[in-house]
Amino acid sequence: IFTYFSHELVTIPPLVWINCAHKNGVQILGTFITEFDNGKDICRHLLASDENVDRVVDALALLMAWYNFDGYLLNIENPIEPEYIERLLSFVSKLKIACSKIDRNSLIIWYDSVTIHGDLKWQNQLNELNMPFFDACDGIFLNYTWKSEMLIQSKINAGERYRDVFVGIDVFGRGCFGGGGFNTCEAMSLSYTNDLSTALFAPGWLFETLDTNEFLENDRKFWNLLEPYTSQRILHMKSLTTYFSDGFGENFFISGLNLATNPWYNLSLQSYLPNVLSENKWLIKHDDAYFGGSYIELKGNTEGYSKLFKCLIPIESICEIVLVFKNIDNIIPELKFDNGTFIHLYKSEKDLIIRNWRQKTYRVSVNERKSITDISICYEKNVDSIIKLGTFITEFDNGKDICRHLLASDENVDRVVDALALLMAWYNFDGYLLNIENPIEPEYIERLLSFVSKLKIACSKIDRNSLIIWYDSVTIHGELKWQNQLNELNMPFFDACDGIFLNYTWKSEMLIQSKINAGERYRDVFVGIDVFGRGCFGGGGFNTCEAMSLSYTNDLSTALFAPGWLFETLDTNEFLENDRKFWNLLEPYTSQRILHMKSLTTYFSDGFGENFFISGLNLATNPWYNLSLQSYLPNVLSENKWLIKHDDAYFGGSYIEIKGNTEGYSKQILFNIFSLYIDIEIICIRLFKCLIPIESICEIVLVFKNIDNIIPELKFDNGTFIHLYKSEKDLIIRNWRQKTYRVSVNERKSITDISICYEKNVDSIIKLGYLSIHPIESCSSKIELSSPLIQSIEHNSNSSMTLHFGDFIQEQISSIILIFVRDQFEQYTFLGATHQTYFVIFKSEIIDDKQEYSTLIIRHYSLDNLDLINETILRLPIAYNCLKSFYLEKSS
Repeated sequence: IFTYFSHELVTIPPLVWINCAHKNGVQILGTFITEFDNGKDICRHLLASDENVDRVVDALALLMAWYNFDGYLLNIENPIEPEYIERLLSFVSKLKIACSKIDRNSLIIWYDSVTIHGDLKWQNQLNELNMPFFDACDGIFLNYTWKSEMLIQSKINAGERYRDVFVGIDVFGRGCFGGGGFNTCEAMSLSYTNDLSTALFAPGWLFETLDTNEFLENDRKFWNLLEPYTSQRILHMKSLTTYFSDGFGENFFISGLNLATNPWYNLSLQSYLPNVLSENKWLIKHDDAYFGGSYIELKGNTEGYSKLFKCLIPIESICEIVLVFKNIDNIIPELKFDNGTFIHLYKSEKDLIIRNWRQKTYRVSVNERKSITDISICYEKNVDSIIKLGTFITEFDNGKDICRHLLASDENVDRVVDALALLMAWYNFDGYLLNIENPIEPEYIERLLSFVSKLKIACSKIDRNSLIIWYDSVTIHGELKWQNQLNELNMPFFDACDGIFLNYTWKSEMLIQSKINAGERYRDVFVGIDVFGRGCFGGGGFNTCEAMSLSYTNDLSTALFAPGWLFETLDTNEFLENDRKFWNLLEPYTSQRILHMKSLTTYFSDGFGENFFISGLNLATNPWYNLSLQSYLPNVLSENKWLIKHDDAYFGGSYIEIKGNTEGYSKQILFNIFSLYIDIEIICIRLFKCLIPIESICEIVLVFKNIDNIIPELKFDNGTFIHLYKSEKDLIIRNWRQKTYRVSVNERKSITDISICYEKNVDSIIKLGYLSIHPIESCSSKIELSSPLIQSIEHNSNSSMTLHFGDFIQEQISSIILIFVRDQFEQYTFLGATHQTYFVIFKSEIIDDKQEYSTLIIRHYSLDNLDLINETILRLPIAYNCLKSFYLEKSS
């Protein structure tokens, strides 16, 4: 437990301290303190009535909930009039109850100061004068000037709650047993011997009174002396990631690159440090780092073995371990499991050098569930060093030169394969289209086949679903001669990879022969169709469907090239209508895209807009385009009952428009109102074909406009339907209606169709702004703010900057980061959105000569409920005319 203490009435721990505490599994308390004559006046007002008590309790509980800390230390260091004592006890008790309703693990700790008679008289023990306060809360913090016999008596008086007695120890040693300082361990040994808890006050003594240049050494010495009297902190977690940062540094490094040379301090960037202190084999240093500002130093001439972590990390089947180190050729990770067995990882899956740091990746497989309990590293004894922990295309004459160099040796092939596989892994895409559109000398053909085969193998090791597709261009004899079919001249390339993309100028009989030649792999033949129609069957454009029908008839796959024809050649003002027409014409020749997912959230965005809306508020009035903000659109195109519009939105830049007099499919339903059954006719519009499993309870949120009521209709995999007449919640948010429904099932079912229904003959334009369907199990897993939003800012030049976010952004797939710029006139401009861990901003987007400053606003939203998870604000004075003058204004 950590208490953030000050001498103000109410102390709220700063966000970075809260983040840091929770990241390390530590509860963090604020402080409520009254003292001296001013404290007497405050208490007199607080305790004047039950209403005052209730108001203060509500306010303190709300602060705890809002800022996400874990309770309070109550320190009443002034006398209390006797007539107010009962109400003071009521205040303590009510605060405990209010906080526990918010968080059942919350803590209210009473400081041993005022007595039950109202005297300011420190008892230094638990006795009849402070016992009522102890009984009303979660624990007592004893004053520091106790004697050993007082601790014995306190334990007796506490009964079964003896661990709720926190023995106060002042590290400054003021009247405290042992004298504090490095002798603090003497007082703590007595607390430990009596099986009581400890309240350690002011360990800042180390920094405030000793040589600050020796702070790290003194800090380590102090806590090592206390370790025998503390319980072993074991990391209980699903996974462990650490870059060995204590939250500050003299420089800032990313992947070994010293990106910023200024001193910095940010506890949100603290990561896990080894929790096996007493073995004392490591030191934290700040003159270098792989990420952040520090690293762990191990002197190689120790015993060749260092235990780093006590933990409990479960493994179901396969576990990946990545270790980055320096100044030694090899380190062997050692893992101990909960069944007592050990494993040493000698062989790595990957071995990379990144700016003099060595990164090794290992894999561990288990046959049954185990948990890692100890993590150690081993190295050769007596080592005397300091250890520090898309598309591939060639074409024209330039392409010939590239291929000649690539295929000159097996080593060159291996290097390029490794580089391409690494790029795929790093940027998280799914493979390559290989397009060799230049002749190849015959002597290099075997090595070209080897290149294709090796690339397929390398990528499949990273992702077994990866794809390497060969474009039908160069033949097995090295000639650049498009075959327009699968035959003996390109079959070896087809055999070496995952599929072939046929050139566009095929004839129908070529498709028949291609299917025969492919055998069982006929679906790996992708029939090329050029939407621009250059030499292509049907002539492309809106006749693309003619070519696609032949591909479909022959049961082959299709490779559709350049659908940008719609935007590049036709009237851009009619793009949306033309786009819809084009894909509707193709729909009979495509398989029905069914959404297989655990839950569905959509705000009906196609990734661009004329304005940017959040919860119906038009926040930014600039046009924008960002595919990261595209959400699911209805996948039942052919029914053609909806249009996407951009003049309004609930979230993002668009909504779905349905005309109320549209002819969907009609149903007669019985509507139960107060046991009266009303027969009404409704129109239903099908939106999604899906497969969403429900175990017990499912929550549906629908946001709409311009109609009083919409009835969601769900169809299940057993053929039954359900109509949701009654909502759990019904809210109006800036003229948008938000309805929340719940569905319960007795046995596991899956939703297969999602429709909306409304009363027939409604003659208005219905707007759909948001739809969310979540099994309650997933809905309850709230996204936690586990790390700072911005981990670093990279100044690429004087014209652009890159914001780097925490890795947790990619893990939280149901959330997104939005970036706005706000000028001094409070006008917002939407810059973009990302699911990735970085975002590039150009100076021209944020600087305006008319302004004195600009403000960047970075917001992290949950897409499940559109809640704001986190916000960071960066402010830029224009006078600097340089991106490097950004400074943090607010983070919450």
